[in-house]
Amino acid sequence: MKTLTFFLSLCITTSALDIKPSGFVSKSKAILNTPIHFMPNHGLMGKFHASVAQTLEDATDAYLYEGVNPRAKFAKYISQYYKDSSVIDIGCGVGQTTFELNKFMDRSCKLIGIDASCEMLDMAKERDVNQDVEFHQLNAVDIKHKYDVAVISNLFHELPHQAHKEILNNLVNRCDDIWVLDYNPDTLPPADEMLSTVREYEPFLADYQKHFSDVIYDTCYVHEVDIPDMPIGVKVWNLNKKYP
Repeated sequence: MKTLTFFLSLCITTSALDIKPSGFVSKSKAILNTPIHFMPNHGLMGKFHASVAQTLEDATDAYLYEGVNPRAKFAKYISQYYKDSSVIDIGCGVGQTTFELNKFMDRSCKLIGIDASCEMLDMAKERDVNQDVEFHQLNAVDIKHKYDVAVISNLFHELPHQAHKEILNNLVNRCDDIWVLDYNPDTLPPADEMLSTVREYEPFLADYQKHFSDVIYDTCYVHEVDIPDMPIGVKVWNLNKKYP
């Protein structure tokens, strides 16, 4: 607990820095100039963040989900549906979900991880001892190629809802299937009841809670997926392009 408190304190202290967004860079100046997280993903602090990212995820699993790894359950569930498919992990970070997918995906699938942070990608490549995954520095709105499957894990709650729209409007025209794993908006506390530490550390959490469901239903055909034994605090969506 002391370690987790230290990391939270460190994240909040960095709020005075000039932090640029990571995982997504919008064409909108309002979004471009807004940090998505108070622990930056670039520069020296980005390298530090990359070095402790897996530890923080493990602490979250232990504290919030009683030791259950939702990314592993998510990856195992969706992997059963695909063979000979190209799969892109959006905002992959240091590869927490990417490597879970790599465990379960059929060997005929091609797995690509993208992130805006070279520091995160450097750590992901270092962890990819078998070199089974392609990693590229790329923003989600700049994806130009077609993929069979897009996976977005724990990214949207770190972005303003305008970014959700831009990302999804691009992906529905690039990918046949989009899978999202993130916090369950229905189980998050009301914004005015969130701890001040949480509000500072995750500045877009209240925005995510308020707008995410509307954004995905406006943008995509939505299937809310119930994965057995998934922690109640997370939710899975399968998204597809809407047709007239």
